[in-house]
Amino acid sequence: IKAAACSPAVVATHRRARAAHADHVYPYSRGGPTVLSNGAALCAYHNLRKSDRIPSPWYVHRIEQSRRSYYPPGVDPTVRWS
Repeated sequence: IKAAACSPAVVATHRRARAAHADHVYPYSRGGPTVLSNGAALCAYHNLRKSDRIPSPWYVHRIEQSRRSYYPPGVDPTVRWS
C-alpha cells in the first residue's frame, strides 16, 4: 500500500505497517467534511502520528502531488475541506 504521506524511504522503514487507514486530511473533529476530496490513505503509523492536527500547506501539497500520479485524467486532485 502506498500511503499519501509516505516517501519511498519511509515506506521501507514501515514495511510491517501494511494496513492503511482512511484519514480526513482536515480532521473531522475540527470541522473537516467526510468527502472524497478531504480523504487520504495513510499508513497506521502516520495516521496515528498526525492525530487531529491541521495539516500544513506543504503536507496538503504532497497529497495533491501524489494524487496526480494515480487519479484518472480529468479528476481534480485538489484537497477540499469546505
